Amino acid sequence: MKLRLTLSAAFAGMFLAACQTPPEPAPAPEPVVEEPPAVELPAPPASDEPRVNEWGGEVPENKPAVDVDEGGLGDIP
Repeated sequence: MKLRLTLSAAFAGMFLAACQTPPEPAPAPEPVVEEPPAVELPAPPASDEPRVNEWGGEVPENKPAVDVDEGGLGDIP
């Protein structure tokens, strides 16, 4: 009789343990986003000052050498 009670208690315990729902997982921690370091750019040169390259030479403006009338093709013979 004791063996039956022990076995039935063991089966009841196993059944109850199998029916339990697992605990909810803990929420994931929020990722830490680091700001990129600030990049300091030199100020653009003023329009009346000539631009100078690293060898000390003057950088020419990006202007066409000749007059560009409506596309720069000129007269096609």
